[in-house]
Amino acid sequence: MGEDASWAVCVEPRNVGKTYSILNDSGILNTGVEIQQISPDLVAIPITDVEKAKGLNFSPQQLDLRFRKQLDPHNRLKKIITEYLSETEAELLLDIPNTWQKVGVMAIFPRGSFSNGWDELIMRAGEGFWAEVAEAIFVAKIGIGNHIDSGPMRQSRVQLMCGDDGWVSHKEHGVNYVFDATKVMFSQGNLNERGRMGRIAKENATKDVSRIVGSETIVDLFNGIGYYSLQFLVHGNIEHLHACEMNPDSITAFKRGLEKNGVADKCTIHQGDNQHTAPQLAGKADRVLLGLLPTSTAAWPLAVNCLKEEGGVIHVHENIEEYEEGAKQKWLEETVEKFNQLAKSIGRNWQITPQPLQLIKWYAPSVRHVVLDLHFSSTN
Repeated sequence: MGEDASWAVCVEPRNVGKTYSILNDSGILNTGVEIQQISPDLVAIPITDVEKAKGLNFSPQQLDLRFRKQLDPHNRLKKIITEYLSETEAELLLDIPNTWQKVGVMAIFPRGSFSNGWDELIMRAGEGFWAEVAEAIFVAKIGIGNHIDSGPMRQSRVQLMCGDDGWVSHKEHGVNYVFDATKVMFSQGNLNERGRMGRIAKENATKDVSRIVGSETIVDLFNGIGYYSLQFLVHGNIEHLHACEMNPDSITAFKRGLEKNGVADKCTIHQGDNQHTAPQLAGKADRVLLGLLPTSTAAWPLAVNCLKEEGGVIHVHENIEEYEEGAKQKWLEETVEKFNQLAKSIGRNWQITPQPLQLIKWYAPSVRHVVLDLHFSSTN
């Protein structure tokens, strides 16, 4: 056995997606070694913990993977589709999606994929076509993206092509997100911001417990499935988190996420419009999350009212237009002033300190998703 020998779980190609998800959720997937083909009927998924894999009822093998052919899901997908092409459909090879979002055991292709000109091929391939696509790219479920509902529920409307349902468990930054991808959105573009919330939670958890940040009470006014709140619950020293959410599908998913991560005892869910639920949380929060796009301005007064008398932190998400130079700085200054006025309107004499603006992603041409952290401290 060579110096590059690795331990791996070997499964049939059709079981790669499901096994990958189990190993990933268990934290023993060896991401430093590629998934590789070791025979026509077996795929090796590298792992880091042999005993834990055995505890999951797998039978790990030690393999020299250095000289094995690495699997390219793009080439495998192309090969599957080529087998069904007729002589007049060669142009479809240029229309095969080369990107997709992977959430748990599901791959979500971009909106419009496999649409124009694909109907005849898919019909000819039969009911097993989407299962073959899933096997080719090592997942168990396939979805095709759609326009996200512009209403307050922000439903994803992903079309399920393969799989019994849209439920997935997706691990990211040490947190398990559980949700039905056909009903609620999960933006890959917010990956870094979710991770940043986790880092803030970890940093605050290590500070002097006598400080306000030692054991926080947090209010998330637009909780969703716990995109940001779960990072604090899992990684932080949280006394309690109040999650405001009106979408029943998101609430169902969040409850599953709380249980999956073992943090349900630290959270209270306030179902309904936050204009009605948030006032009861006045003066309770050390930190408030405002994660709604394109804007959360209607909830700014609620956020200020939720802060404790001594102040705290508010994370403001916003889509800002950058049609001219200095637009970001102008928005920042105007936002600080608006929050200053809101604080004074409830009798709070706070000093507001803005942190460097976080640039998250381009939402549209010249429209950028940003996050502004505002620190409120008493001047008394």
